Amino acid sequence: MRLGGLRIGGRLDRYFGGQHLVSLGLTTVAVLGFFSFFDLTLHLDQYGTSDETGETIGLIYLLRYEALEIPFLFLRTAPLIAMMAGLVTLARVLRSNEWIASVNTGVRPQRLFLPFLVVGLGVAMSMVLVDRELIPRLAEQRQAAWQGVTGKMADPAVHDVWVRDRHGVPLHIDRYLGDPAGGPECELEGLEAAFVGDQGWMHLRADRARFEGNERKGAWSFEGGRIRSLEAQGEAWQPVDPGTVLRLSPEDIQRSVKAAEHPLELTRREVKDLLKRDPANLRLRTLEQSNRALPFANLVLLLTGLPLVLRFGARLAWRGVLLAFVQGFFFFLLDSVTRSMGMEGQLGPIIAGWFPILLYGSVGIVSFASARS
Repeated sequence: MRLGGLRIGGRLDRYFGGQHLVSLGLTTVAVLGFFSFFDLTLHLDQYGTSDETGETIGLIYLLRYEALEIPFLFLRTAPLIAMMAGLVTLARVLRSNEWIASVNTGVRPQRLFLPFLVVGLGVAMSMVLVDRELIPRLAEQRQAAWQGVTGKMADPAVHDVWVRDRHGVPLHIDRYLGDPAGGPECELEGLEAAFVGDQGWMHLRADRARFEGNERKGAWSFEGGRIRSLEAQGEAWQPVDPGTVLRLSPEDIQRSVKAAEHPLELTRREVKDLLKRDPANLRLRTLEQSNRALPFANLVLLLTGLPLVLRFGARLAWRGVLLAFVQGFFFFLLDSVTRSMGMEGQLGPIIAGWFPILLYGSVGIVSFASARS
């Protein structure tokens, strides 16, 4: 099949695509290596100290944590990596006159950009794959490694936790203490909920609760569970096992704590699960739209950056790379601002998540269509 006078996947596509993949690999190593090294230096003060068990925190703790941090770091930097790889590749082929030789055969620049966009699309797909498959499997190991780095082998208690069970019933927990090993075992104090039952609005309380075992075979043990009707005036509290009323798992609580303290670290799956229980939550709806839009940043940054480099020509190509990088920086700044405004309710979730993509995408399409060699 031919497009723009060239066969798709032909020799020229393979050549430019191969050059781009080489740049992508080197840029990935450079960007992830830089941020990992920077993060490592921030935690070097922990080196040589002792944790709560008296064990000395060695370099192996730090390196293991940084290795487990790489997939999480990749999700945050993938659009930057894809953009920089494309810009460097184009600048290199411009300076070597390979681009000029190609367009002199009558091929339009837009057609020659195709391998760059295909690689950018591949990076976008890898982001979705890492978020869905790799991140959930490494979350507990990453948490355990972080505890090893900080020397805190017991999670601090979290106070004033709001969570919804699998029926959407909102609960308030005065104090939550998670499993030090990152597992499902946890303790709760001061659980309280209000929900609509067969007798109208009901008020449920429990003094304490403990979950022991694992997600498949574990169970809750409640202390001081009681319930009363809010519509029957003067009705006394009646003893009850809250486990027969609530459909709550330790994972539900952990996700709610994460959503409150570190919302940007929520995966797509976690955001989707939380939204099922609380569909009106603006913070979660904004994160959902932002997560959907972010992979498209790989394409829109290439659409805006590649024509800019081409406009400067072979002699000044690296100036174009620098200017395109600055342009990309403002994209991430705009994305951060609109997402924050959406999470605070100042913008609608769809606008907050998609405005940077639509703005840069519009500029990119115009620049791409008018690109000349």
